[in-house]
Amino acid sequence: ATTDPFVVLPNSWLSGSSSWTPKAGNYAAVVYKSKIYPAILGDSGPESKVGEASLKIARTLNPEASGRVRAVSDVSVSYLVFPGTRAPAAEPDLVVWREEVLKLLGEIGGVSSEEIVHTW
Repeated sequence: ATTDPFVVLPNSWLSGSSSWTPKAGNYAAVVYKSKIYPAILGDSGPESKVGEASLKIARTLNPEASGRVRAVSDVSVSYLVFPGTRAPAAEPDLVVWREEVLKLLGEIGGVSSEEIVHTW
């Protein structure tokens, strides 16, 4: 959780069988303030928790974040998950993740500048 940038969605969100159902390993983008953080959908969890992220993401958004301190306590963080995409099942290559997320963002309208996409 401190090494890889990933997000977690409720179990039921990943249980469908259609092509648009998110699956673990799909590329994702975390949007907060004026930055976009490349990530993957790393896991599913309880229905009561929407908005979980790895400590790597949480501490990037808020250095005080921990298992007891939320990175952000309001609805100012958004997740974009790209169903049908998949990070390679290998050691995470954060450079490749950034390139893939940039490409996927381009397919839905792009970004004003590549500089707003965080480099891990």
